[in-house]
Amino acid sequence: GLLMLRKDAVITVYGLQEDEQGIGEPITVVTPGHFYRKNGIYYVIYDESELTGLVDTRTMIKASPEAVSVTRSGKYPSQLTFENGKRHLSLYHTEYGDLAIAVTTQRIVVDMTDDGGMVDVEYSVEIDNQPVGSNHLKVEGKVSAVAEKEGV
Repeated sequence: GLLMLRKDAVITVYGLQEDEQGIGEPITVVTPGHFYRKNGIYYVIYDESELTGLVDTRTMIKASPEAVSVTRSGKYPSQLTFENGKRHLSLYHTEYGDLAIAVTTQRIVVDMTDDGGMVDVEYSVEIDNQPVGSNHLKVEGKVSAVAEKEGV
């Protein structure tokens, strides 16, 4: 089928932001969310929390084998695109104004099935053409057993 119904899922988000010296604190957040497939592309949707510093923000991760995009909607919307070895520019809206952000993807792994899966991206970041460090984002989605039992 073209569309897999949206399934409830448990989402684990691992994030590490390191500065130029390689210093940073990893954060791991486990949160409820949704997971679905449409036209061979997987989508993981979850709400950010105070732990990630993004209250009232919904994150949608769109994962195909070649590329991953992370779209955040809410007060400060943003979209980042990751493709292996490529540099992508995007605008970040912040309370201090818009910033030009460039991400260069070092490594991208997409491992998805209809039961869930994993997106793992390592990338470096520049803000207004200044390197600010590197990030590692790993998102795992596991479809809830309850949704399976209901035959969704």
